[in-house]
Amino acid sequence: MGRLSIFVALVSGVGGLALAALAPQRWGFTPVHGFLLGLALYAASLRGRVEHAIVAAQGAAWLGLAARAAVFLALWWTQAVLCFDVIPDADVRRGFITLSALVVAQALLGGTPRREEARG
Repeated sequence: MGRLSIFVALVSGVGGLALAALAPQRWGFTPVHGFLLGLALYAASLRGRVEHAIVAAQGAAWLGLAARAAVFLALWWTQAVLCFDVIPDADVRRGFITLSALVVAQALLGGTPRREEARG
């Protein structure tokens, strides 16, 4: 992990702190939750993409990066609203375990195959 990647991960973590502070207080987010949100944003949307956007120096690369981050945050917000406001008493542990295992496996194993690899 290069210096730029570490910097982007830390900035994402701090950004997550700010985003979690914007969440309704009834959700009970702490700074730890916010920092984890920022690191998840980095891992899911920004990892390797910022470096590419800097090297490419093209608006399209930055636009794609912004779109990936926006989709991640929209999914996060939707799930948070569902879990905290719509179905606050639901037990979501089973789904959490499965989805977190999927995310960790994708991170460790390199994510989804490229289109060329998927075709065989």
